[in-house]
Amino acid sequence: MGPVGAVARMGLPKLGGVIAVLVSRLFLKKRARKRLTGAGFLLRSPLGAGLRSRLVLLAPVSSSIVTYTLLRSLARLTGSPVDRFLQFYEGAFPMALDYLGARARARRLRRRLRSRGEGVGDQAATMKEKLCEMWEERHEQSSLELINLLNELGGFYLKVGQVFATKQDLLPFQYTKRLKLLFDSCKASPGDYIREMLVSELGGDESFASFDYEPIASATIAQVHRATGVQGGEKTRLAVKILHKDVEKLMKSDIGNLIAFTDFVQEKLNLRFNVDQASIMREYRDIVPQEFDFVREVRNLRRIAKRIEGSNVVTPVALSHLCTEKIITMTFLEGPTFSQIIEQQERLHEQSESAEQGLPVGRDIDLSTFRPKELLTSLLEAFGQQIFEEEIFHGDPHPGNLVWVAEDKVGLIDFGECKELRKDQVVLLAKMTIALARGTREMIGEALDNTGVIVEGVASDFKATVAKILFDTRMDFSEAHMSPLDSHAPQEMKLVNVKTVPEDVFMVIRVVTLLRGLMAAFACDVSASSVWEKYARAALDKYGVQVPVPENSTLGAETDNPLHGVGVTPRDVGAIFRDMKIVAQWMKKNGLPHNRQSLTPMAIHGVTSIKVLAALAMTSDPILDAALARFTEEEQRRAKGLAVDQERDAIWREQALIKEQTLLREVAAAEVPKPPKNKKKRSLKSKFAQFFLTKI
Repeated sequence: MGPVGAVARMGLPKLGGVIAVLVSRLFLKKRARKRLTGAGFLLRSPLGAGLRSRLVLLAPVSSSIVTYTLLRSLARLTGSPVDRFLQFYEGAFPMALDYLGARARARRLRRRLRSRGEGVGDQAATMKEKLCEMWEERHEQSSLELINLLNELGGFYLKVGQVFATKQDLLPFQYTKRLKLLFDSCKASPGDYIREMLVSELGGDESFASFDYEPIASATIAQVHRATGVQGGEKTRLAVKILHKDVEKLMKSDIGNLIAFTDFVQEKLNLRFNVDQASIMREYRDIVPQEFDFVREVRNLRRIAKRIEGSNVVTPVALSHLCTEKIITMTFLEGPTFSQIIEQQERLHEQSESAEQGLPVGRDIDLSTFRPKELLTSLLEAFGQQIFEEEIFHGDPHPGNLVWVAEDKVGLIDFGECKELRKDQVVLLAKMTIALARGTREMIGEALDNTGVIVEGVASDFKATVAKILFDTRMDFSEAHMSPLDSHAPQEMKLVNVKTVPEDVFMVIRVVTLLRGLMAAFACDVSASSVWEKYARAALDKYGVQVPVPENSTLGAETDNPLHGVGVTPRDVGAIFRDMKIVAQWMKKNGLPHNRQSLTPMAIHGVTSIKVLAALAMTSDPILDAALARFTEEEQRRAKGLAVDQERDAIWREQALIKEQTLLREVAAAEVPKPPKNKKKRSLKSKFAQFFLTKI
C-alpha cells in the first residue's frame, strides 16, 4: 500500500491532523522541524504517558506528528514524488517568508525615518547602511539554506542551481558564490548499476580493453568513466558517458514543481528578482528532456565538430559502435578543465600569505603557457561559427565543460544541451550583434526590443547597457561586474526589470553569461560582438537582409566599444584585475574586507592601489567614501590609516620631487637672458641731420 492509499484509509479527524502538521512544517526551519518530530515521538512513547494524561490536546497532536512522519517515510521508500514535492516546499517556503519579513522591515524603517524628517544628510546615509546590512545578512543566510536544500534534493533542482550559479549579473553575490559549489555536488550512480547498463547496452565491459568503474565526473543527467579501447592496433583513451538511473522521470516531476513554485512566488507573493525567472524555467522544461536523447547528442556533436574543424577549439570523436540510446563512448580529451584551473588560481590566491612566509604553495597544473585571452577569443570565434553559420550551438560552456588540451587549443565537451535556431532568430541575433559592435545606443535599444526581451524601469539610453550585459561579454564597464540586486549598484541599474526573456534567445544569453564569467575569472576583456560581427554580417548577407550598419562605420564610438570607433582608448581591464588582486591581498593581510563584492566599488572609482587609497585619504577626497562604501566606518578608518602609514613617505617624496622639478623649471626660465630689443637702424642721412641739429 502506497502513501496515497494509506491517506485514503484514514478517518477525517486523523487526516485533518496530518494536514495541520504538514502546513505547520512549511513555516518552520529544518532544525525546528526535527525538534517537532522528536517531540511527537517522545510524547507517544511510554516516557510521555504522564504528560499526555495531564494535557489532553497533546495526544492527538503527537499522534498526527507520528502518522505524518511514517507516511513520509513510506513515500520515500516507495519513490513517490510526493516526498520530493514536500521536501522542496518545506525548504523553499520558509526562505520566501524570510524575504517577505525582510521587505516588511525595510518598509517600516523607511517610514520611521521619513516620519522623523531624517531623510537627508547623515541620517539618510545611516538608513542606507542599515538597509544594506539587513539585505546582505538575509542573502547570506538564505543562500546557505538554499545550497543545503539543493544538495539534498539533487536532480533538476541541482541543474537549476548550476544555471543560476552563472547569473552574477542577475542574482546577489552571496548566491552565485555558493551556487558555484554545485558543479561538483552531483551524486554518482553505484557501480552495480553501471555494470548492468554495460551489459544491457553493450553486452558487458568486454567491449573495452579496460574500464574504470570509478567515475571521473558526475552531472545531473549522466556520469563519465575512463576506459581504453583498441583502434588500429593501438590503445586509445576513451570517455564513456552513462545515463543515471530513473533520472528522466525525476527531472520531469522536478521541472513541473519548480515552475509552479516560481509562478507562486512571482505572482502571489509578489517577490520578484530583476529577471523573469518563470520564463527561464519554461525554457528548461523544453531543453532538459532533449538531454536524455543520446542519439541526438551524438548527432549534434558531429555537426558542430564539422563546422568548427580547423579552429583552435576541438571536440571529442564519438565511436558509433559503442554508442547507444543510454551510452556515449568518445575519445578522451587530455588536459585540465577550466574549473580545475580556476580552482587552482583561487587556491594560490588564498595561499599567498603562506608564500610570503616562505611556505610552499601547491601548483598542480603548470600554467606557464596558459594564455586565457587567446583561448577565450578562439572559443568566441567557434561560437560565432555555431550560431551564425551552423545555426546550432553548444548551450552549456561552463568551466567544467572546457578543457585546456594544448598551449593554444581548448576542448569543448558534453553536447547534451544544444540549441537549434530558426532563420528569423539568426537574423535578429545578427542585427543585435552588429548594433552592439558599431551602432548607436538608440540602435542597440531598438535591436534589444526586436529580440523580444522586455526591459522595464530604464531610460532608453540605459537600455543599451542592459543589452551589453545580456548579449556581449565586454567587461570594460562597471555594470558588467554588478548585480541589479547589489545595494551599491547605480540607481538606474537597480530599477532594471527584465520582465520577459523569450525562450528563443534565453540560451544565447546563457552562453554569453557563462563566457563573461570566464572573462572575469581570468581577468580578460574580449567583446563577443566584435568577434561575432563578421559572422553576423555573413548571415545577413546569406539571407538577403540589409545590414543595419556599414562595415567601416564610426558610429561605434557612441557605444564605447573598445575595439571600434574613433578616438576610443580601450581600458586595460586585465591590469585593473591584477591591481585589485594585490589590493585584496593587502586587505586580507590587515584583516579588512577583501572579497570581490567589497572591492568592486574601489575598482569602479579608480582606487586600484594602496598608494591611490592613501593619497585620497591624505586629502580627504569625498570619492573615497564611495569607493569604500562596503566597509563599515571602523573598517574605513583602519583602511585609510594603514594605507597612509604605509604610503605617506612615498607620497611626500613624490610630491616634493614634483615641487622641486617645478621650481627648477621656474628658476631656469628666470635665468635665461632676454634677447636685445630690435632697434631700428637709422639711415646715414638721418644721423647727419641729428648731428647738425645738436651743434646749432
